[in-house]
Amino acid sequence: MNKFYIQIALFLLSVSIYLNNKTIATESAPEIAKKIKSKNSHVTVSVYMNDNPLATESALEIAKKIQSKDRYATVSVYMNDKPLPTEPAPGKPKKIKPKDLYVTSEEIYEKNKELLCTNPEEIKNAEKLMNEAVEHLKYHATCKKGYKAISHIVRDHMVFFKKKHQGDTDVVRVTYRKMDTNRYNKVVADIWNPDVIKLVEYTYTKTKFVRVYNPNLVIIQQRFKKWPWSHEKYFYALAKKVQLSKYESIIVMTSANIIDHHPSDKEYKNTIIESANSFTTEIDSEEDIRSGKLKKTFVRLAGYLIQECQTYVGVTYINSIDGNCYIYT
Repeated sequence: MNKFYIQIALFLLSVSIYLNNKTIATESAPEIAKKIKSKNSHVTVSVYMNDNPLATESALEIAKKIQSKDRYATVSVYMNDKPLPTEPAPGKPKKIKPKDLYVTSEEIYEKNKELLCTNPEEIKNAEKLMNEAVEHLKYHATCKKGYKAISHIVRDHMVFFKKKHQGDTDVVRVTYRKMDTNRYNKVVADIWNPDVIKLVEYTYTKTKFVRVYNPNLVIIQQRFKKWPWSHEKYFYALAKKVQLSKYESIIVMTSANIIDHHPSDKEYKNTIIESANSFTTEIDSEEDIRSGKLKKTFVRLAGYLIQECQTYVGVTYINSIDGNCYIYT
């Protein structure tokens, strides 16, 4: 049977459609197409004409013809009760589970390489300071002594704690969970990514790298405000990402003696990481900072301890920022 007769068979003559070996229609092709679609857009269809299979063309060619009537049907063609090789109708959407995509440290580094610091002494001092900051973050995230629960949110199992460090410095600790351990790498990557607003940050937060020492050590600028009409605040801080083990990572931030040309004469001191006060560098800040339009804040210590647990990813967030009323307190 040539193509001419096949076309007549499909579009003009009566066609029998079998679904799971049961006849569902013996009507014209257009009417059959409607019924196929109403039954199920992904049914397996056997195509027969007057009890004779339409099998003189390849299954793919027949699939193309059926597609013109029901573009998502999968066509099975039989000849003398023997199945012929078949393919999905062209255009049928593939069911592919989306990957848990995230931007890696290396990709972020490549994007910001023009900010690379070339001063070896500054790089050395930054590494030394942030190695110490990692230990402070680990201590405040794991030591429960002195913390008092202040609030909680059922979603994400979030619990908020607060304590006084050495009597007069507020430290807030937040614990929450991300279900599914397969998300561990994504959770770490998203927290490091400056383009992602974190769960514990204000909605109106903008973060960017302003200096890069290596893919896992940078200086960031963060601008934030609680409400659209609120006065915008900002801080500069060194930030470091470190993998403690296969199942545990830390991302830590601390401010130092960063000269950003803000007109305020207030002197900021880091009362948690005292060595930060001796780290000095200069940043070429924007005009709104230089003119004092933004309120300056100072990060004594902030960051995340991320742990892969058996059924979830556990996150502990530490926050001690001078000049910032914490988001949930």
